[in-house]
Amino acid sequence: MSNEKRQWHRILLGAAMVAAFGGCQNPPKTVLVDANTRDQTAASAFWMQADIPGKPLTNVYLRGSPGSGNVSVEVGPTSIATITSLATDNESGVQRLELCALVTIQRVSGGGWFTISDHVSNNFGGVTSTPVPGPVPLTARMSTTIDFGALSQGADWVVVDLAAVATSGAPPASNSPAKTDIMVLYWKRPGTPP
Repeated sequence: MSNEKRQWHRILLGAAMVAAFGGCQNPPKTVLVDANTRDQTAASAFWMQADIPGKPLTNVYLRGSPGSGNVSVEVGPTSIATITSLATDNESGVQRLELCALVTIQRVSGGGWFTISDHVSNNFGGVTSTPVPGPVPLTARMSTTIDFGALSQGADWVVVDLAAVATSGAPPASNSPAKTDIMVLYWKRPGTPP
């Protein structure tokens, strides 16, 4: 076989491999949202998870779903918690997913507690799909981190209240976003008063 034919065989073989492997990728599943879409329910599945070094994974779920409830977890003073959330709406997709936090930081001063920051909002932004009408992904996922090493500088108590919020792609469900239960991550310096 000549060199030219070998090159063509390699090119054709490479093209066939790319086509074969390209077919293995699953495009994101979407739903078409238009003026006729009427979704009465918010996200059908929704959770938020904290991955904290040295701790088991902690989860909260769609508020009001079976087995759901608020949770509270103590972390170390230098922990970096990775927070991940995933929402699914099979009827009208997930238009927006957000992770929100309220941060409270206190210090002991003069025998009592002194507030450094009181419920300061920390919105980690969100994932937004294509504006409706149009194709909206059935599932949205996002992650962020919380650095307790930075938050605990000069503090004796740090409390982070977390929740995830998912907005569906069609009204009326999009008018009342789904929310997870609340996850509280906290650190308190040992030996400080109650």
